[in-house]
Amino acid sequence: LVQIFLVYFGLSSLGLKLSAEVSAVIALVVNAGAYTTEIMRAGIESISRTQLEAADCLGLTRLQTIVHVVLLPAMERVYPALTSQFVLLMLASSITSQISTEELTAVANNVQSDTYRSFEVYILVALVYLALSAIYRLAFWVIGLGLFTRKRKLGTAL
Repeated sequence: LVQIFLVYFGLSSLGLKLSAEVSAVIALVVNAGAYTTEIMRAGIESISRTQLEAADCLGLTRLQTIVHVVLLPAMERVYPALTSQFVLLMLASSITSQISTEELTAVANNVQSDTYRSFEVYILVALVYLALSAIYRLAFWVIGLGLFTRKRKLGTAL
């Protein structure tokens, strides 16, 4: 929330006027980017030095080593954490209503203001967010099945 306020109000006080939607996207991308970078760093560091030495002994080029020996296994290891981060990003979009972006929570707040039925409105919003989370999880699970077939073929965890 503070990051969204800094982007929206801070940049406008410096003379750079951005719309609420653009400010929200910038703040959320910067925030998620930091977490995603840290997750990927941990995955890359999980690759042992012996894997790199084996790639060198096999005569792989630097690019082949980075792609096949480092990035693909690292991505496979951190994929669950990355999918969780993207689901959390979707859920965190609700705080952008604080700077007047039109998203699900802001619309629910407007409906609640008109109807005075806050319990029903926010129960419905909670169900929509729950459904969206389940759909995201299912989609990422299907994508993971397609991307990471090696683990299933070997039958072992990395």
